[in-house]
Amino acid sequence: MAGTRTSDISPDLVENLVDEFFNQALASERKLQYTQLVTEVTRPAKTGTYLQLGALGPAEEKMEAQSYNFDRIQQAYKTTLTVSTRGKAVEASLESMDDDLYGIVDESFGTPLVDRIVQLREKLVADAYNAIFTATGADGVALASTLHPLYNNALVFNDNLATGSLSAANIKAAKLKFMWIRDQAGEFFETEPTTIVIHPMKTYYIIELLESNLMAMETTNTINSVQKYMPTQIVTNKRLTYNTTTGVSPWHVLDKGLTRAGCVLQWQKALQLKTWWENNNDVYRARARERYAVGFRAPGYGIVSSAGTD
Repeated sequence: MAGTRTSDISPDLVENLVDEFFNQALASERKLQYTQLVTEVTRPAKTGTYLQLGALGPAEEKMEAQSYNFDRIQQAYKTTLTVSTRGKAVEASLESMDDDLYGIVDESFGTPLVDRIVQLREKLVADAYNAIFTATGADGVALASTLHPLYNNALVFNDNLATGSLSAANIKAAKLKFMWIRDQAGEFFETEPTTIVIHPMKTYYIIELLESNLMAMETTNTINSVQKYMPTQIVTNKRLTYNTTTGVSPWHVLDKGLTRAGCVLQWQKALQLKTWWENNNDVYRARARERYAVGFRAPGYGIVSSAGTD
C-alpha cells in the first residue's frame, strides 16, 4: 500500500526550480581552457570521418592533344572518431529539500553538476594533448613524429616533433618546422604557427623569452627575434602534464588558422538534463548527459610538439 506524501513542497515547484538553476548554470560565464585547443564541429552520426589533407596528386603539364590524368581523393590515412556518452546522475531526497529546498536544488542540480560535466571535457582535451607522443595517428606513427608518411610521395616525411625545453632556440626551431610541412604529394603546404600552448607554471618564463627586446637569459646585445617573425599567442592549460620535481612539461605550437587539422571536439548531442521523481515522489533524480568525441585528425598537420626534454 502506497504511503501518503506529507511534504508541503509540490513536485511542480521542485521541477521548476531544477530547470531554473540548471539553465542558469549553463548560461553562467566560465573560463574555459579547452576551447582554445580544439576546433568544435557537430556531426549527426555517431562517427565522424576526416580525410588527410592534400590528398590529391600533384598538378601536371598537359601537352597538346594529350589526355588528362583523372585523379581521385585518396582514402588513406583518414581519421575516424566515435562519440561516447558522458554524463553524471544525481538525486535528492524529499526530506533534504524540506530542510533546504533552494540550497539542495542548487548544489545538486545547478552549478556543481554543470561544472562536473565541463571538467570532464577539459580533462579529455588535455589528455589528448598529453598522449600526443605515444598515441598512434591514422598514418601509423605517433601523432608527434619525425616520420609522418605521405601517401603520394614515399621519399618525403612530415616532421612535427620538436625537442627540448622552452628556450628561444627551441621555439624558433619548432616554428620553422611549419615551413617544411608538405601535402600528401610532397608539395609545400601552406601553414604557419599562430599559438604556443604551455602549462601555466611556464608563463612568466615564456613571457621573458618572447617579449624582451634583447635575447632573454643572455648577456649579449642580440635582438630578440622570436616574435619578430611568425609571432605566436600564448595559451596556457593547467591540465597539461607537469613534473613538479623537475619542472619538465610538454609544449605545443599550433596553427589555429588550419581548422581542418589538429585536435577536434566532435559533438553529436549537447548537454541535456532529464529529470523524474522516484519512490512515490520521495526522491528526485536527474541525469545530465552529452555525446562527443575528442581526437586529432590529419596527423602531421597543424601542430608541432615537444615533450619538454632533449
